[in-house]
Amino acid sequence: MIGNDSFPFSGVFDGNGKRIFNFSHTVQEISHSYIDENSEGFFKCVSSGEIKKLDIIDPNINASQGDWLGTLICWLRGGSVTSCYVQGGSISGSKCVGGLVANNRNGTITNCHTAMSIEGGYSVGGLVGENTGNVSDCYSTGIVLGENKAGGLVGRNYGQIFNCYSTGNVSASNNNVGGLAGTNELEGEIIYCYATGDVTGRHAIGGLVGDNRGWNTIVYAKISNCFTSGIITGVDNVGGLVAYNKDGIINNCYSTSNVSGSDNVGGLVGRLGPGDVSRCYSTGMVSGTTDTGGLVGVQEGGSVYFSFWDIQTSQQSSSIGGTGLTTTEMQTSSTFLEAGWDFVDELYNGTDDIWWINEGKDYPRLWWEAE
Repeated sequence: MIGNDSFPFSGVFDGNGKRIFNFSHTVQEISHSYIDENSEGFFKCVSSGEIKKLDIIDPNINASQGDWLGTLICWLRGGSVTSCYVQGGSISGSKCVGGLVANNRNGTITNCHTAMSIEGGYSVGGLVGENTGNVSDCYSTGIVLGENKAGGLVGRNYGQIFNCYSTGNVSASNNNVGGLAGTNELEGEIIYCYATGDVTGRHAIGGLVGDNRGWNTIVYAKISNCFTSGIITGVDNVGGLVAYNKDGIINNCYSTSNVSGSDNVGGLVGRLGPGDVSRCYSTGMVSGTTDTGGLVGVQEGGSVYFSFWDIQTSQQSSSIGGTGLTTTEMQTSSTFLEAGWDFVDELYNGTDDIWWINEGKDYPRLWWEAE
């Protein structure tokens, strides 16, 4: 293993498309310092270095009580990872477990992907365990199992996730579980992303993000131009896109996910407030016991603007926010144009060309999906 806390790797490692097969390590007892002799990854610590075009096939890293476990890198402190992937195999640990990188602290990860089994306790992600840097043009297709803050791509996000997706199923025994990210916190941003896997857990279970949380109405976590389509199942605070939106902003998003739970269940957001939702919709079936809505389950502040849900497909005639419409109305362009949605080939509502629609046959879709 290359680099450590005292002497991190800071050069250029060009794998030139080469593959490493059967990289493995098993640890029975492990301490819980940030980077110790038992943290596991091909690179332990990378500072300003560049890792590119390196592939790892069928790894097996098993440290059931271990922290900071990433197949390629434990700690990425600045620097970049480009065009790397992990195919097959598994990694398991306790805290901060990622299929590619355990902790991305101000680094950049671009054009990477994983397809493996990831299991851990806290901050568990298909690609990255915890992210305070930038992740773009990446995806994950593996199964993620965790306890708290588990996501298909990133377990816990404080940075930016751009143009990424996850298709694997995510399951956790407890809180803050999302198809793409378990949590999106403080100034975290998730833009042009989607998740299609099934998501299951207990509290704060979302198709894209479990907990979208800023800080004290001063710093807002943001989600925009995203969608979901998996089956979302939890107990309380369960949403097709986001489970709990607190001091967060959600705009230009949609969910077709079927959502089920007990309390605070919504087709788009389970629990809202304070925080805003604008120009969003949901169409999936929604079922719950108390505080259940076609679009939003319960609202504790914030506002819902120009947003809709399908009262027929959701089997919900009410919502704490948004406007309920028939399927025909939801597949009619004038419904959304009159609400100020920016569609391709219209100029009155803006020129960003965010949405398009196959009128009479489908709901609005994000224009970037077709590009």
